[in-house]
Amino acid sequence: MKLRKQAVTIGFIIFFVLASIGMGVGIYLIYQQWDENNAKIPDAVKKLTAKEAEIAGVQKDINTLKTLVGCPESMRRDYVFDIIDKDMEKYSSPTLGLELEDADKVYAKIIAKMFSKIQEQKTTLAQRQAELEKLKVVNLSREKNKDKELVSLIESSKKDQQTLLAAINNSSAQRDSINKAKEKIYAELDKIFKDNEDQFVEAHNKIAKANDSIKELNVIREDLQRVANAKKSKSVNRPDGLILSYNPMTKVAVINLGSGNNLRNQQTFSIYPANSTTNTTKPKGTLQVFQVNYNQALCYANEFSASDPITMGDKIFTKGWTPGDHVRYALCGTLDLTGDGKNDVDRVLTYIQQHGDVCDAYLDGTTVHGKIVAETQFYVVGTPPEAEKNPAEAAAFKNFVSQAKRYSIPEITLQNLMSRLETKELTHANSAEPQNSQPSYGVSRSKDNTFRSRTGNRVMPR
Repeated sequence: MKLRKQAVTIGFIIFFVLASIGMGVGIYLIYQQWDENNAKIPDAVKKLTAKEAEIAGVQKDINTLKTLVGCPESMRRDYVFDIIDKDMEKYSSPTLGLELEDADKVYAKIIAKMFSKIQEQKTTLAQRQAELEKLKVVNLSREKNKDKELVSLIESSKKDQQTLLAAINNSSAQRDSINKAKEKIYAELDKIFKDNEDQFVEAHNKIAKANDSIKELNVIREDLQRVANAKKSKSVNRPDGLILSYNPMTKVAVINLGSGNNLRNQQTFSIYPANSTTNTTKPKGTLQVFQVNYNQALCYANEFSASDPITMGDKIFTKGWTPGDHVRYALCGTLDLTGDGKNDVDRVLTYIQQHGDVCDAYLDGTTVHGKIVAETQFYVVGTPPEAEKNPAEAAAFKNFVSQAKRYSIPEITLQNLMSRLETKELTHANSAEPQNSQPSYGVSRSKDNTFRSRTGNRVMPR
């Protein structure tokens, strides 16, 4: 009895457990299905919205069509179709299609217009058929006369053929003669072309060189014009210096300019009255410097008129020089100071610097250092190189001199340069050479105080 109760109890417990498990599984599946349905709701809503939009668009199109056929939007579709069927029957007759009773029915207007076009096409077709009949009549007439015309045409063609054959035979002989003449002319042209080809190339090269020369001359002209304008701007109202004293017996005057103003021997001045203010005033005479001190100089005077004598206080003036200006040189050729046949351009450059002057350009072999400019005042010519021994240096020397002449720069000798620099070293005797032997830009040649440069540069920088 006790075992039976226990068995019942155990069975009940097992049933309860199984029922609980089944209930839990069922609830889990229900909730899972619920979640899946909830996840599908947004997509379904989107699809429903899209369908509603499509339905609204279709309905809008239907309402537009109702308006076009002259019916209100609220009218049912089957009523609209009945009206259209009746109108189509009414306006299908050609005689009634041109008299519309309802102007709001657009499709009726379209049918009427189409009928009108059909009528026009029928009229045009009838006209074309009439024209075709006329053409048939003309064609029949031509067919009857065709044989006669054909025989006449054949006869005429035979005559033309015979005439053409005769002309061809004649032209063949002429063509042969013309071809021979052509060949002769072409041969002569080839010969002329070959003979003139070299001349053409040479002329072309000359034209190119001439154009280059023209460009170079234009640059030179502009430089000379610039210098001329600068000289022209000088005025007697601001003289270069004054006469401190004058001896009419010896014709020697003392002026207030000297080596401190970079004045050099042989510089010339025009003499103007002390009260003159313009360049149009007639000068009294001229002066030429022959002895220069630091702040004074002696000059030979040339009076133009005894009635207008030179007096103390007279102004001196020149357009080619301004107090403080450097004398600017260009050097070329072999500048031999010692008589050993070597080029002493290094020593000459040192002397030019020592006296506060400037070398704008100098030729060393085939290399040009610096550049000749419109402001260059003298070009010094040494011994030219021999063309047979060194043609390259001779050509460079010729080009250098040609460039100086283009600027109309005066030529002076080495002896004249040394005289202008007041240098007594040109004795062809052994004398001390400067320590440096090669010229360079912006570097002093000497390393002691004897040849210290006043200007800083041997060659004028451009």
